[in-house]
Amino acid sequence: MKEYGPYLEELEDKDLVTLSKINSQHFSIIYQRYLPRIYSYHFYRSGNQQDAEDGTQNTFLKALINIHTFTYRGDHSFSGWLFRIAHNDYLNVKRYQAVHPAILASTMEEELENMVLSPFGNPEQDAITEETKRKVRAAIVSLPKEHKEIIVLRFVADLPNKQIAGITGKTVGAIKAQTIRTLRNLKKELGDKVYVPNDKDII
Repeated sequence: MKEYGPYLEELEDKDLVTLSKINSQHFSIIYQRYLPRIYSYHFYRSGNQQDAEDGTQNTFLKALINIHTFTYRGDHSFSGWLFRIAHNDYLNVKRYQAVHPAILASTMEEELENMVLSPFGNPEQDAITEETKRKVRAAIVSLPKEHKEIIVLRFVADLPNKQIAGITGKTVGAIKAQTIRTLRNLKKELGDKVYVPNDKDII
């Protein structure tokens, strides 16, 4: 096996998955890579920090336990597989009992400080104000359940429409149509001072 040394973090998902199947310690790199997006997904779905932290830990624990079952087939990506786990976790959240493995708990607080909260905001500014973040969070959290799921997977999780369709069980056309309607409603609610992705961003 090739020794990757300090370049481990630069490897593509496919190589990291292969290494993680051999030695679970490599999974920590996957965890670091996807923590902001998985946490953001759970935060926007649940609307509160505690449920988001619990959901995030459960998602990564299940991924760690089951990573040996994942295989690349066609356009079946690792990110799509990981967010399917997160999606299923959210649907079963009432039956979830928190588990705190050391590999996850050790870096949670530090990573959360650097997480990407939202793709929304003014792209011409170096920093999005806390007030803007609050408005965006509130607007997304208050969306109807199905609308929120699609927006979070597309713009927070940054998944393509085809993967979102696979996760939610909808057609790609339905995903695009629902995203356009929801973006237009968000623009009305948030106003011109907050940047909201355009319809073309969902193609």
